[in-house]
Amino acid sequence: MTKAPSRSGEHVIDIDTDRSVKTLQLADSREMVRVAGKSRPVPMFCPIHMRVINERAKVMIVRFPRRGGKDYTVAAKVVLDRLRGLSPRDCSYVTLDRPRAVEWIGYVAQILKRFGVLLKVVGYTEIIEESEYFVAEVRMPIPGMDHTVTVRALSSTVDGVRGRDGDVILSEFAFHPEPKRLFQAAAPCTQNGGQIVMPSTVNVDGDFDHELEKMAIRRRDGEPEEGDMEIALHMADIEQLSWDGWEEGTGYIHVLNAADPARKMPNFKPRTPESYIAAARATAIDEETLLREFYHVRPLGAKMFFPRPMVNECVSSESPKPIRYQAPPRYLKKNDPTLERRVAEEIAGVRRQMLALMHEAASKYSGPMYAGADIGREGDKTSLWIKQRRDGMLRDVALVTLRGCAFEEQLDLIRAALDFRVNGVWVARLIGDASSLGMMPMETLEREYKSRVDGRKWTSQNKVLMFTYAKSQVEQVLTDIPRDEETIRAICSVRQSFSATGNAIFDIESNKDGHGDEAASFVMVLAAADEHVPQGGLVTAGGWAI
Repeated sequence: MTKAPSRSGEHVIDIDTDRSVKTLQLADSREMVRVAGKSRPVPMFCPIHMRVINERAKVMIVRFPRRGGKDYTVAAKVVLDRLRGLSPRDCSYVTLDRPRAVEWIGYVAQILKRFGVLLKVVGYTEIIEESEYFVAEVRMPIPGMDHTVTVRALSSTVDGVRGRDGDVILSEFAFHPEPKRLFQAAAPCTQNGGQIVMPSTVNVDGDFDHELEKMAIRRRDGEPEEGDMEIALHMADIEQLSWDGWEEGTGYIHVLNAADPARKMPNFKPRTPESYIAAARATAIDEETLLREFYHVRPLGAKMFFPRPMVNECVSSESPKPIRYQAPPRYLKKNDPTLERRVAEEIAGVRRQMLALMHEAASKYSGPMYAGADIGREGDKTSLWIKQRRDGMLRDVALVTLRGCAFEEQLDLIRAALDFRVNGVWVARLIGDASSLGMMPMETLEREYKSRVDGRKWTSQNKVLMFTYAKSQVEQVLTDIPRDEETIRAICSVRQSFSATGNAIFDIESNKDGHGDEAASFVMVLAAADEHVPQGGLVTAGGWAI
C-alpha cells in the first residue's frame, strides 16, 4: 500500500519564461516573421501539432522526431485544455530526469505568461515509500470556475505516479525501466475522465511500448483485436513534420522560423523543408540513428548483449568498491560560494580516494594501467574506469562516477589519473567518448596528453569493434567487475539489434541510475588495453616478460 506523499522544502523556482528553448511556440497565436523583406503573421504550430492539442482520446502516444516539439506541444495542450474549460483537472508530468521536469514546467509557465496569466513556479520534494522525488508545479485558474488546478512535473517513478488524479503525461515512456508497471499505475486516472499522454521517441528494446503502438495502429486501420485498448497514435517523421509546416508560394517552414530565436538577426535565413531535413541528418552520427530518431524505424529483434549470468562470472569481491559522488542540485547555478567551496573539497576527496587506489595497485604490480572515460554534459553522470594488466588479465583499479559537476571538474579528475606515475606505473592509454558533447573535452585531453589519449566517436563501426571485443573478454573471464549492483545493471543495459539491412545496432538503455554510463567506460577501457602494445614485451604480475 502506497503511503500518502509528504511535502517538504518548498521554494520558488526562478524560470526565464521569455526564452524559447524548443523549436515550436504557442497554438492559436501568430507571430511576425520577415519574409522577402516584409513582415507577416504566421501560425505557431503545424497542423500535426494541433491534432495532438485537440485530441480527446483517453490514451495517446505522441511520436515526433527529435527536436520536433513533443514536450512543448503537450505543454500547450495542458494549458489550452484548461483555459478552454475542456479539462478542469490537475495534471502530472512524469519523468526520470529532474532537469527535464524543470524544463517542462518552464514551458507551461511560458505559455501561461503569453496568455497574461500571472503565477509562480514552486519546487519541493515529496517522500513516497521512503523515496524522495523532486516536484515543480504551477497553479492556474479555470475560466468561469472559482478554483485553480495544479500542473506539476515530477522526477518520479512508479510509486510517484500511483494515486495521481487528473491527466498524467509519461515523458519518454518507451525508455522507462518499468513501462508496464508505470502504465498500470497511471491507468486509473482515465476512469475519472483523465488522459494518459505518452510523448516518446522509439526505443530499440521498448517491447511494451511497441505493443501499445501496434494496438493503436490496428484500431486506426479498423482492425482491432479482442482486448485492444482505445489508443490514439499521432506520429510524424522529420519529412512529414517539415512539409506539414511548409507554406506554398514562399517555400519556407514558417512555424519553425517563427520559433527560431535567431529570427531577429539581420542575416537570418528562413528554413526550407530541405534545409531542415539536412540539419537533422547532420546531427545523426550514423544512418541507424537517423532512422530511429527521425523516422521511427525500429531495428529487428533487440536483445541483451551482456547476459546477466555471463557478467556474474566476472564479478569479483576483490575489485574495489566504486567511488560515486553527486553534487547538490543547485550547485551548478554557482550562486552560493559556501556550497562551491564544500563541493570543491568533496571532489578533491574523490580524487584522493582514486589516487590512493592507484598507488596501492602500483605498489604491488608493475603492469600498465588503462582507462575508459564517458564524459557527460554538465549535470549528468561521468564515468572513469581504470584497470591494470596482471597475469594476463585486466583487473580493476578504480571506478569513479561524478554527477552534477562542471566540465572542468570532470576533466580535472581524468587529468589526475593521467598525471599519476608511481614506480614506473602509469595510465598508458585512455579512450574516451568524443561524440556530441564529449568532443571538445576529449580534444582538450588529446592536446595535453598526445598519443596517450584517444577520443573515439561512437560510430556504428566503432561500436561493433569495441562491444564485440568487450564481450569476448567477458566470455573468457579475462577481466573483472565490481560487486556493485548499479555497475552490473549498467553493463547489462547494453542491447544489440539488427536493422532491416542486417547491420548490428548497439544501444545502452536508460534506467533509474542513468544512461548506463559505466557500460560505456567499461568497453572503452577494454579497448584501450587491447590497442596498446607495451614496449619491451608482454606483462606479468612481476613485471615485463622480455
